[in-house]
Amino acid sequence: MLVFIIRRSLQSVVVLLAMSLIVFVGVYAVGNPIDILINPQADQIDRERAIAALGLDKPMLEQYWVFLRGAAEGDLGKSFVHSTSALKLILEKMPATLELAFAAMAIAIVLGIPLGLWAGLKPDAFSGRTIMAGSILGFSLPTFWVGLMLIMVFSVMLGWLPSNGRGETVSVLGVPLSFLTVDGLRHLVMPATNLALFNVALLIRLTRSGAHEALLQDYVKFARAKGLSNRRVIGVHVLRNILIPIVTVIGLQFGSLIAFAIVTESVFAWPGMGKLLIDSINLLDRPVIVAYLLVIVTFFILINLAVDILYSALDPRVRLGRGIARCSHAPRVMRAAPLPPTGARAPQTPFRRVVDDFFANPVATFGFGLLCLIVFFAIFAPLISPQNPYDLAQIDVMEGRLPPGSPTATGGTFWLGTDDQGRDMLSAIFYGLRISLAVGAASTVLALVIGLAAGLTAAYLGGRFEAMVMRVVDIQLSFPAILIALILIAVLGQGTGKVIAALVTIQWAYYARTVRAAAMVEKRREYIEAARCLALSPARIVFRHLLPNCLPPLIVVATVQVAAAIALEATLSFLGLGLPITEPSLGLLIANGYQYLLSGKYWISFFPGIALLLTIVSINLVADQLRDVLNPRLRSGPAPAAGRPTPAGGQGCARTSSRRRASSGPSTT
Repeated sequence: MLVFIIRRSLQSVVVLLAMSLIVFVGVYAVGNPIDILINPQADQIDRERAIAALGLDKPMLEQYWVFLRGAAEGDLGKSFVHSTSALKLILEKMPATLELAFAAMAIAIVLGIPLGLWAGLKPDAFSGRTIMAGSILGFSLPTFWVGLMLIMVFSVMLGWLPSNGRGETVSVLGVPLSFLTVDGLRHLVMPATNLALFNVALLIRLTRSGAHEALLQDYVKFARAKGLSNRRVIGVHVLRNILIPIVTVIGLQFGSLIAFAIVTESVFAWPGMGKLLIDSINLLDRPVIVAYLLVIVTFFILINLAVDILYSALDPRVRLGRGIARCSHAPRVMRAAPLPPTGARAPQTPFRRVVDDFFANPVATFGFGLLCLIVFFAIFAPLISPQNPYDLAQIDVMEGRLPPGSPTATGGTFWLGTDDQGRDMLSAIFYGLRISLAVGAASTVLALVIGLAAGLTAAYLGGRFEAMVMRVVDIQLSFPAILIALILIAVLGQGTGKVIAALVTIQWAYYARTVRAAAMVEKRREYIEAARCLALSPARIVFRHLLPNCLPPLIVVATVQVAAAIALEATLSFLGLGLPITEPSLGLLIANGYQYLLSGKYWISFFPGIALLLTIVSINLVADQLRDVLNPRLRSGPAPAAGRPTPAGGQGCARTSSRRRASSGPSTT
């Protein structure tokens, strides 16, 4: 274990150095902070004096060297805006973010594990199905929109909870904590619940999957045969054996909670590190941006290391010094497939079987129909919209903020009301759907092409090229998408093309990892060996034989990533860092109504949020069913065809299984 910790520590130092260079160079390219910090009417002498005082007159590499020397001494630079240590600013805000993250994780554990256990024990009951349907909503609900709806219901309508701030705090060992006071606890409830929703859904799915598998194991059947009570069987034998993947995911997700707290802190004006970062990006406060990102990277490295060590303690089969994900080689028992019954019908084609299996699920059929309807509205928005929200001649500011059902000056009706500019919300939603779907689809297609090329090439060539590509993929997948997106948007700036470029940079690693894993299995098949013996060209082997057999998992990942891209773009637009105001996507439409929420003008944010929710839910329902019908292990039906025996024994690596279960649901912002 000591050797492993030393090796990981050295690797962490290398990662930190690489990230510091990338972040510093990227942030260096973000605008000119002097344009914001100095009065526009200042003369050239004043500008040069300010540039020299901030150290911006030196070459970039010299500035980076000065930064590294300071970082080695614990000094990450001085804030341009606050004229104080950037690290000090972050450490002052850190307790609020950590308190919010711990509270959210506590809520996720208290709700997610019991509900997932219940759904796993009663998978066919109404309650079990209801819990799993709710988990789909948990994956699909946009965090920022849910926060706005919580404010609207519990702050505006009911007046039960405060809408912003941290409330009264109590200092414990010099650290201010809000959950120890009644006022602070009232301020904490809504943001912590909002941040916990995704992880509640994730733990429900993870626990349900583990419990469902554990109930089929021999040790559970033997425990029941001994006459043990149901409570003891579940508490001692089932729950104890599914804790390993749960603990792993909880540890890994805690780092994501800290990063995703950016959105929640912005909605509820929670005075944490995330809100500080957004303000620093808007003010081009470079030292604070760099210091925040390096602190978060350090958090992730330490959390991953702690999870690895804890994993080894929970599972004695895992040995840190000999590879974290090494599996014990259990004997494999090969099962031959049964012969088809006499008189059986001719087998279906693969495409027909997939179609029949997909539409056999009424929920998936509903999701597919809803998605088709949404795409129809988006494509034909100019033809079916009552108003062109981009045509200033059709917009009257005097009709701004009218409630739903209000009449128009021309005798029509604003069925969903109007926004502050007088735009018809129904028309704006149709056009917003167009932009959101276009950005999601374009980024997914481009990322799919790049990831497919990288993953297939890495799997086919192997060796150093494969190792290099997969290490880049591993590093990128170690950090939350929202964090990478903020870095890229800060560097690239606003604009549709720039947002698509940022989403492509985030998504390509998912496809590269998926196609590489599938190709590594397929390239050992007999048909690939036969193609090589026939001296076929590598391009023909890859694109004619290897690629078609790797498509099923890619289709599932692509479907999930479309929803994730739409949600992430909406989040960036809500934060004011995504699409420009001249191209309002659904996220920007929701953001436009944020400032009017406390005055009761709920419809400006509510209806675009419903449209965004229905879009993501429909895509996730389709992706969920595609995952089942394209995965032979999850599809009920006849045994595999003869000639391809499947292993019945050996559970494989526990950690690999846990990560597979953790990724079984769609991932959104």
